[in-house]
Amino acid sequence: MNLWQQMRAYPSLHAGLLLALFGTGGVIAGLLAEWHWGAFRDRGVRVWADLQDFSWDTSFDVYEYRYEFSANGRRYGGKDSSERHNLESGRRIQIVYDPDDPTRSELAENVDAAWWVARLFVPLFGSLAVPGWWITAVCMIRARREHWLARHGDRARGRIVAVQRTKHVTLGDRHPQFLRYRFRGTDGKVRTGESRYLPRRMDGQFSVGDEVPVFYDPNAPDRHTAGLFGAATQTSSNARSAGAVRLIGNRSPK
Repeated sequence: MNLWQQMRAYPSLHAGLLLALFGTGGVIAGLLAEWHWGAFRDRGVRVWADLQDFSWDTSFDVYEYRYEFSANGRRYGGKDSSERHNLESGRRIQIVYDPDDPTRSELAENVDAAWWVARLFVPLFGSLAVPGWWITAVCMIRARREHWLARHGDRARGRIVAVQRTKHVTLGDRHPQFLRYRFRGTDGKVRTGESRYLPRRMDGQFSVGDEVPVFYDPNAPDRHTAGLFGAATQTSSNARSAGAVRLIGNRSPK
């Protein structure tokens, strides 16, 4: 199993990357909207316009108002929508128009509201993007470590001592399973560990007492991982003892 396949086997990575991309997209959209509406709000000219008439837009459930205003010695017409229904023909409403193109105008209340909503997009979606990228980075680091151990570490026979389901993490519509295992390294010491969360397709495939390969760094035996995703095929063919594989050199993952 190559590194890319190792990372794809992480269900948490899929969720983290989806959250990160969704949040980042929202941040970018918020920044663009804030720039657009902020520029229109700051450069635009506010004037009072005469409300001509209005109608109910059934497509968006809002009122569409048509108005006229004076700019640069000329009269211009415009229209915009609002949820307000207390405006009557003949009343004056405040609008904002583009001084470079007076035919482009909006209700002042809509410009202000759009600017404030756009400003909320950045912290709102940023609160999704930051943990999403953090989860993605952690999963990629762990996948790289597992990949290194599977290729260059010692292999031992492990035994599953518990199959559990997490209660505090939800992926999709389920609480993912994970395994607790025990193994004995070449130093004779028995160590225990936990697997990562299992993808849905691996639910129910393991039972207490099943044997699993465990890969560990002989220079730091407390760094180990269960080979549940085809990692056993990546080990060296130079067996050292009891199915263990000799570490290639003294290299450690960065």
